[in-house]
Amino acid sequence: MKKKKTKRKIGLPAGTMAYLGENPNVKSNMILIEYDKGECVYRNIKDIQHLNTEFNNDLTPKLRWLRVNGVSDLKLIAEIGAYFNLHPLTLEDIVNTYQRAKIEDYENYTFTVIKNLIIDSDDNIKTEQLSMVLMKDVIITFYDENTNLFKEIDERLSAGKGSIRSTIDYLYYIIVDDIVDKYFLTMDVVSDRIDILYEELMDFGKRDRLVEIKKIQKEMLKLKQSLFPFREVLNRLQRQEFSFINKETLIYFRDIADHFSQIIEQYETDKETIFSLMDLYMSGMSNNLNQIMKILTIISTIFIPLTFIVGIYGMNFKNMPELEYKYGYYIILFIMLCIGGLLGWWFKKQKWF
Repeated sequence: MKKKKTKRKIGLPAGTMAYLGENPNVKSNMILIEYDKGECVYRNIKDIQHLNTEFNNDLTPKLRWLRVNGVSDLKLIAEIGAYFNLHPLTLEDIVNTYQRAKIEDYENYTFTVIKNLIIDSDDNIKTEQLSMVLMKDVIITFYDENTNLFKEIDERLSAGKGSIRSTIDYLYYIIVDDIVDKYFLTMDVVSDRIDILYEELMDFGKRDRLVEIKKIQKEMLKLKQSLFPFREVLNRLQRQEFSFINKETLIYFRDIADHFSQIIEQYETDKETIFSLMDLYMSGMSNNLNQIMKILTIISTIFIPLTFIVGIYGMNFKNMPELEYKYGYYIILFIMLCIGGLLGWWFKKQKWF
């Protein structure tokens, strides 16, 4: 897993936009969704002038969701910021895709940053930033990918069932809830990996899994960096601190908080399990080393008396009568075989191997 080295701009004043992300070549585009209880219309927006025309059209629904896919186009982000009167610090956070999850209340909008977790093609956990600006009757989302993150929400919007078309803050809740639901999917994948790794470590023939353990530990750290700041966001939402979220909608965030508590509990369980896996791995390696040392000790012990005998008859004294005996070699060889066999039998009886 490649480590990101640059996550902050250096030497620039606060409020200066500088794109920090992994998708500098993703072409930014805008989609405007205008809806009410009666209809839902999707429009591709070419530029700010086109956006202004749609917003001034009195014949279209007045609840609007502007989706901006790709945030590397600083000119477009600046134009959107100027059109909606967004604070420079907000724009700075939008284009810095390494921003931690947070929520801030401004005079004319509420700004939120949350992290989407996905499993990429290499089977690694990848974090993607979703920034949201909640206004009266308008929500703007900034996502640093050109993919359809909101497929399920689009289906619900088009169907118009339930309360999804009722208020703009309810759509805000739906988006947050959808991201949390995706957390469950990611955590299930991580838990399955840990379970498989545990089974492999229990198999004596598959104990060399240090690389996999270290990889999961890194992914758990990435999960922590995404999940724990988001917990503070949910806590603030439940405390009714934000003017653009109705009290009737706040109760739904309690349900999200309950779900998120389950995710945190699953994370803590997985974290403890992965530490146990490391202990199991080290224990297995230690046992393997002990087995090797036991075998080497047995072999060495057997050869000690044999080496002693060979050492005696390897001396160069002339007065050694056994050296002249016709069957001396065979007798000594027989004695050595008997000693080795008796020692091996005794070790076997003591269940040393």
